[in-house]
Amino acid sequence: MSQVSGLANWFLRLPLTWATLATLAFYAALQAGVGTSPFVSRYFDSHLVERVATLLFAVGAVALVMRLTGLLGQFSVLGSDPRGRKPSGGQPVADCGTLLERLATLPSHVRSTYLISRLDAALTYLREVDSADAIEDQLDRLHEEALDRMHGGYATPRLMRATLPIVGMLGTVSGITMAVGQLSPEALEESLPSVMDALSV
Repeated sequence: MSQVSGLANWFLRLPLTWATLATLAFYAALQAGVGTSPFVSRYFDSHLVERVATLLFAVGAVALVMRLTGLLGQFSVLGSDPRGRKPSGGQPVADCGTLLERLATLPSHVRSTYLISRLDAALTYLREVDSADAIEDQLDRLHEEALDRMHGGYATPRLMRATLPIVGMLGTVSGITMAVGQLSPEALEESLPSVMDALSV
């Protein structure tokens, strides 16, 4: 794989890429008059902060969809045994090299699945130590590492969940500021006591 194709593949795997395209398509449709309504205009297209919040929501949603697609792809390897035919008396540790070579011939999307990557790591460990005495402890470590990777895969949705309330607060503050700025001094003087009474409740 060339450097350009590798960079393009990385770029296409970013949730931000597809979220930006989806957000641009959404607002292009609104500009064309498709799906417009007072509700949509008020909550999605009346201020820059709302557009930013829409983009952040799309980033989180796309990240979850990509994670779901990846998880569904894990089931594609469950029906096959990449080890091939297993001897009736069990498989010796000396066969690890052959099994690793067999795994290396699998497509890249299959090798990246949890099952195959875990099997590859376990076989690599067995080949290095030339013993299966501590394989249970090694499998436990691999299990913990896989859990950490899975937890890290949801970092983007968690970040969007934490960021959106802050963006909403900024929108509220800017909206109040703009509303107060549009009032005349006379109207502000008349309405300030009632506003303060309402805020003090």
